[in-house]
Amino acid sequence: MPRVRRKRVDVYEHSERTRIRLLTGSDLIWWDGDELTEDELRAAWEELRDELIEEHIREFPGTRPWAWWAYDRGIEQPLQLQDKPGETAYLNAHGLLTDQEQRAFGRRQSRPAQRTDGGHDD
Repeated sequence: MPRVRRKRVDVYEHSERTRIRLLTGSDLIWWDGDELTEDELRAAWEELRDELIEEHIREFPGTRPWAWWAYDRGIEQPLQLQDKPGETAYLNAHGLLTDQEQRAFGRRQSRPAQRTDGGHDD
């Protein structure tokens, strides 16, 4: 029986404009690149999701990209979560921090308190 040859389909390379929109929710219309419909943007998120989440967590631990909130959680970022402490608290309360983030935040919280006596042991 003859084998069916399948044509290799290259993964579509998304523009920096699309990547920034998925990370921030802002569409930089003056940048060259795709002007995607909402369905196309959601499809781009599905394709780039893991890469962008990893990149975002590396740069901004304790937070998530805009598309994660919009597409994975089904909500626009609530106003109270638009700052890092609120977002980190939400992710922590819902068990959504990665192991790496938990370790990083745990180490920060377990540092000894700063001394106020000038550091002298009298």
